[in-house]
Order: sequence, then C-alpha cells, then structure tokens
Amino acid sequence: GMKGYRAAEDEAKKHSSDLGTIAAAKHARLQQESREKQEGLQEEMERLRREMDSSMGAMGAGIRRVQEEKAHITGMEQRIRQEFGMQTQAASQSNGELRMRLDALQDGFVQLRD
Repeated sequence: GMKGYRAAEDEAKKHSSDLGTIAAAKHARLQQESREKQEGLQEEMERLRREMDSSMGAMGAGIRRVQEEKAHITGMEQRIRQEFGMQTQAASQSNGELRMRLDALQDGFVQLRD
C-alpha cells in the first residue's frame, strides 16, 4: 500500500539524485576536457605563431642577404663597366694619337718624296 509507494518514491528520488550526480560529474568532466582541449589549441596556435615569426624573420634575413649580395654585384658591375669604359676611352684615344702620328709620318714621307 501507501508504505510501498513511499519506499518506491524514495528509491526513485535516490535514483534520480544519483543520475543527477552522475550527470553533473559527466558535465564537469566534459567541461574540463573542453577547457584542456582549448588550452591545447591555444598553445598549438602560439607555437605555430612563434614558428611563423621565426621563419618570417629568417626569410627576412635571407631576403636582406640576397639584397645586399645584389647591391654588391651591381656595384661590381658598375665598377667593371667604368673601368672598361675608361680602358676603351684610353684605347680609342691612343688609337687616335697613333693615327695622328701615322698621318704626320706619311705627310713627312710625302714631303721627303717631293
């Protein structure tokens, strides 16, 4: 009768409170796991960001080195061109002088013949 009903009700309450405890524990565990996962992801993101920063830094340094090398080569090219230009100029000047001397000599010969 009434007594058995009350006992069943108590049993049900106890059961539901056990379920509640289990659910709460499960919920707490899930929250903890998701928090750990999130922290893990944040750490991973930080690690990736640091790696990217350092490789960008390395790339930047590499690019700077290449630019310096390029400037150096360009400078050398300009110097070589200048030297070559001066040599060419000197050569054409001395050719010009030779031609003038030859002309003078030929004039001298012509005068001697006459």
